[in-house]
Amino acid sequence: MRLNINKQEDNNLLNNEISIILKYNKNNTDVQDFIQYLNKYNKNRILVHKGYESFIIDYKEIMLFYSENKSNYCKTQNGIYRIKKKLYELEDVNNDFIRISKKCIININYVKSFNTSQTGKIVVALIDGTEENVSRRRIRDLLDFLENRSL
Repeated sequence: MRLNINKQEDNNLLNNEISIILKYNKNNTDVQDFIQYLNKYNKNRILVHKGYESFIIDYKEIMLFYSENKSNYCKTQNGIYRIKKKLYELEDVNNDFIRISKKCIININYVKSFNTSQTGKIVVALIDGTEENVSRRRIRDLLDFLENRSL
C-alpha cells in the first residue's frame, strides 16, 4: 500500500484534535486495516461517526454509550455520535464507566445525581439533563461500584 501524507495546520481544531481525511480507491482493501490500526493506536480514544465524517475522541469526553434502533452511540457535551463497537466491548475501557442497563453505560464523572424516590428504582441524572434508568439486575453492581470508588 502506498501512503501519501499531506499535513495542513488548521487553527479551527482544538489542541488535542486531529482531522484525518482518507481518500482511497473503492477496490482498496487496506483501508479497514488502517482504520483498525488507528483504533489500536488510540487506546484512550474511540473512533466515532457523524454523517459522513469520522472523529477520534477521548473516552473521558464521553458521558454515556447507549443502544438505539440496533445501532450504538456515544453522547458527549458536543453531540451524539454513532460507534461501531458493541457495548460489551466498552464496559471495561475505563474505570469511570459502569453499565447500568442492557442498553446503557454511563461515565460516572458526568453524573449529577441519583434519584431513588421510587421504591426499588434508581434514575441517573447526567449534567446535561439526560436521565437513564438503572435496571433492577444492575442496581447491586452500581452500588458496589460507587462504594468502591469512595474508598
